[in-house]
Amino acid sequence: MKIIFTLLISFLSIVNVFTQTTDDYVNIGINKYTNNEFDSAIFYFNVVIEENTGPASAFLFRGKSNYALGNFEKSIEDFDLILKTDSTLSEVLIERGKTKGKLNNYKGALNDFNLAVKYSPKNSEAYRYRGNTYAALNDYNSSILDCNIAIKLDSNNSYAYYIRGVSKFYLDNNKGALIDFNKSIKKNPDEEKCYSMRGFTKIKLFDYKGAISDFSKALTFDSLNSENLMQRGRAKRLLKLYSSALIDLNKAIEINSKYVFAIYERANLKYELQDYRGAINDCDEIIKIEPKNLFAHSQKGFSYYNLKKYDFAIESFNTAIKIDPKDVNSYFFRGLSYIIENEEYVKRNYGSINNSLLDNGCRDLSKAGELGNYKAYELIKTYCK
Repeated sequence: MKIIFTLLISFLSIVNVFTQTTDDYVNIGINKYTNNEFDSAIFYFNVVIEENTGPASAFLFRGKSNYALGNFEKSIEDFDLILKTDSTLSEVLIERGKTKGKLNNYKGALNDFNLAVKYSPKNSEAYRYRGNTYAALNDYNSSILDCNIAIKLDSNNSYAYYIRGVSKFYLDNNKGALIDFNKSIKKNPDEEKCYSMRGFTKIKLFDYKGAISDFSKALTFDSLNSENLMQRGRAKRLLKLYSSALIDLNKAIEINSKYVFAIYERANLKYELQDYRGAINDCDEIIKIEPKNLFAHSQKGFSYYNLKKYDFAIESFNTAIKIDPKDVNSYFFRGLSYIIENEEYVKRNYGSINNSLLDNGCRDLSKAGELGNYKAYELIKTYCK
């Protein structure tokens, strides 16, 4: 009897599948999409799509499901099929533009958002996404103009405030950026990246305690975000909270052993604590990852200089100057290293000067002065008569 009952249930299920209408499948698929069950959603949309024909809503939500899964090329294929039928659908243009942006095709995205704005000039999202694309293209002024319109059309558009804040940040309008990030967070307090950007802004405004608070909040969304850990460590270092800063920086590096900025911050911290050998070790780690990293070579030179290992300092500054022939600090400290080596030579050789060392040192100090370090000229008066 149990076997018969099981077979009956299976039969009814099969009958139910065949009696489902196209609209039923689409609605089930949309529900699956709404519940973030994207693979299941795609399955139901596939049922009603045959040889690239089917309801536009099925293509739209299949495209959106593929977008959510990171299948951006497949997503664009679905949006293309809809737009072949009607090229004026602003919602689809926005979706396709978003997807092109994910593929770093910003010019293609901008074209789609231009069309979306043309066909729906009162659509806040069209302006917001176009503003985001302008920001990605480093056209921050245009980004701000679009975000202004988006906010005028919808004062609750938290992402428009966020994007406008980012653009102001990169234009060094830090106070304006802070105002926008505050507004964005007030309207949407659950956006990790907004806390991160507000933290960056507070560092630029020397509000290190506020920055630590924001990065801590961002880390509640993702405790393993190495960038937020690094930036919080940086803010702590700037407050001279060295032990706590080191914990954050070590964790960031543990998560991503090739995270140059975190290693850079740790080298700074060690340098400030006069752990010059530790700073040199971190600089060497950076150089393994990025052989032409200017900071690593110059910081390594400063560390050797403080250890009074002037030959090694000169070698590091030589490399730094090859990377950037206008690196004023490397010229200045290489010049000092040559002059100190000459002073030591004089002591060892009963007052005899090493003209090569002295000439090299004086030339470097002159170059440092030329590049803007006017302290170099005071040293020239003392050592280069």
